[in-house]
Amino acid sequence: MFNGKDVCRQRRRRVSVETEAPAGVFGSESVVVTERSRVVSTTTSQPESLEEYDENECATAYSSSEPAVQSRIIGGVSAKSGEIPWHVAIFVEDQYQCGGSIISSRSILTAAHCLTKENTNETLEADLLRVYIGIVNLANKDDHFYHTASSAMLHPDYNSAQHTTDIGILQLSRDIIFNNFIKPVCLYGNTTDISAFYNRYGKVAGWGLNRNGVVANVLNYLDMPVVSQKKCSQTNVQYNTVLAYGESFCAGHSDGNSVCNGDSGGGLVFTDNYRFYLRGIVSISAQKRNQLMCDPNRYSVFTDVSKFLKWIRQNMV
Repeated sequence: MFNGKDVCRQRRRRVSVETEAPAGVFGSESVVVTERSRVVSTTTSQPESLEEYDENECATAYSSSEPAVQSRIIGGVSAKSGEIPWHVAIFVEDQYQCGGSIISSRSILTAAHCLTKENTNETLEADLLRVYIGIVNLANKDDHFYHTASSAMLHPDYNSAQHTTDIGILQLSRDIIFNNFIKPVCLYGNTTDISAFYNRYGKVAGWGLNRNGVVANVLNYLDMPVVSQKKCSQTNVQYNTVLAYGESFCAGHSDGNSVCNGDSGGGLVFTDNYRFYLRGIVSISAQKRNQLMCDPNRYSVFTDVSKFLKWIRQNMV
């Protein structure tokens, strides 16, 4: 419950991975967040990358002569190898926990609640965390794909009770080797107001729960539009407190295309200049009445990455 309302937090429902990717809903977690992708051109001003960030390394827009494969996740598309090269799977010991985005050779950006003990501000021990990179099927993961963590860092203002400032950085113990299938996502270098993104579609990916409450093995993505705070608040009054902080925004559909439990921490990205830029992190979404499951017919809340660029720059390695 959040402010007297049912809210699903996109994360911490740790579930062992099944060998089949069943039909269902695109996932997130306890305050559930969801996304779906469609790349749309924009007329907004050209983004600048962070000063020390090598933009030439970050992910370019993927093109394929093959048609997209429609997955059984509602509204989702199954990702091919290299199509979402920044997206990683964060495990706590042997259980899938959350998604995250590569932002440098040793830094993964994710939601703070993905790096904490359940419903607390207490950070998980780094030696419990594994990060799998460059994979699209969790059933095919092996030791070649994982990195151990050296530290898990929450933003100092993170509040687990209010679900605010939901952002964290996972630092790895060794460098990621970039290639065509593994690349960091670009970071915007300015703080363009989120209103410039209203009705613009971004892409989100994840291995979240489907309608049957099972984690999908195959990475899926969707396109989803950013919606205005006014529109989001009118249909999701339980988000008003979170949105009032000015560090989050809403995105999604009201037609069953959404993220769900397990999608938390994944990035909402937009294309500019043929590159993918990270703007949001899956954080929370509405919960179905009397169920520990996201409601795919309602909008989700994303942490606004642009509000934390200075903190990210200071702490990425």
